[in-house]
Amino acid sequence: MRLAIVTTNFRSPASETNSARFDIGRRIGQNPGWITLGGLAAGGTTSVPRGYSFKDAVTTSGTYVYRLEGMDRNGAIHFSSEISLETLPRPCELVLSPNYPNPFNPSTKISFTLPSNTFVAAKIFDALGREVETLASGNFEAGTYTREWNADKSASGVYFRRLQAGNPVKVRSLLLLR
Repeated sequence: MRLAIVTTNFRSPASETNSARFDIGRRIGQNPGWITLGGLAAGGTTSVPRGYSFKDAVTTSGTYVYRLEGMDRNGAIHFSSEISLETLPRPCELVLSPNYPNPFNPSTKISFTLPSNTFVAAKIFDALGREVETLASGNFEAGTYTREWNADKSASGVYFRRLQAGNPVKVRSLLLLR
């Protein structure tokens, strides 16, 4: 799994009075334990709202909850409202999953996973290497995609699906049974 950078943005209250600093706290999911990730100098006494942001590097997927802990110069502590962010795992490599069902008649689902934004060409070829159909062609963002191939007009036999995403190329076979 790759490292994900989570950026959390907070708005300060309409005014800050005697504020010294803000600490950024995080908890994971429903876990009641907060950890302090870092701190930011506060605006002191001001009537101008300020924005605060913090970047957190996370390595696992899940729900991350953030809050600011404001500390005044006199020691009083105040908490902001919580912000929840969901992170998903990011794939590390190009994956061409097995189609389902296989063997199939007349249609099957073909899934692929991209580790980064890239140009994709997903095509079906017959056993002689002739292109039968293009399932996807264009720029895609990182993530998982599914396409359906309806082979109503194709003869029974072995076919190949080819996925090209940048330099890597993946090929897998399919079996159409009538």
